[in-house]
Amino acid sequence: ALVLKDGQGNVVGGISASTQLRVMYLEALWVADEYRKRGYGRDLVLAAERVGFDKGCITSHTWSLSFQAPGFYQKIGYEVLGIYDGYPDGITEYVLRKRLQPDHQVCLKENERFSITAEVTGEEMAIVHAGLGRYVDEQIGDKQDGIRIKRVLRDAADDVIGGLLAFTTMRNLVIELVW
Repeated sequence: ALVLKDGQGNVVGGISASTQLRVMYLEALWVADEYRKRGYGRDLVLAAERVGFDKGCITSHTWSLSFQAPGFYQKIGYEVLGIYDGYPDGITEYVLRKRLQPDHQVCLKENERFSITAEVTGEEMAIVHAGLGRYVDEQIGDKQDGIRIKRVLRDAADDVIGGLLAFTTMRNLVIELVW
């Protein structure tokens, strides 16, 4: 997790990611409306990529809906791996990937008083996730039904032998885990 703070220490952006099998997954990226299109989103992604590379990741993956920023990710070196067009109202989801390299640079503008920090509290990440949530809600309205599904499969002896985690969003079922 990284946050972007202004000169007064206010959170005005942030990014969260996780790693698995030497792949970094960018999960959330948000920059406050008044600071968009100034390079801060790029700086956050590049800083996260640097952390991922330093932790041994060889690629970075992310997902972006058509009203978000698939073009932004492509401009900073991500390639489209797949497209899903099953959402309502013409919304499309892009799956993107970038190979990580040792020469990633982060270039915050020195004339502006912003900083990216990895010293992130839960409250600060809550601000980032709330900002992203507000933006998505503004774009798609009430299409997010957000039902969580958790199922466990048991045998005759009542031992757990399988399970499923899933959720719904925008009238689609997303299966996260099957065991």
